Amino acid sequence: MVADGVRQLSRRTQEFTTEIRVTIAEVNGINLQIASATK
Repeated sequence: MVADGVRQLSRRTQEFTTEIRVTIAEVNGINLQIASATK
C-alpha cells in the first residue's frame, strides 16, 4: 500500500531529523567548551 510506504517514510524522516538535532546540539556543546577553554 502507498499509505504504508508514506507512513514509513515520514517515520524515517522524523528519526533522521531527531538525529540531526542531537548531532547539532553535540557540536554546539563542543564549540562552547572550546570557546570557554580558549578565553
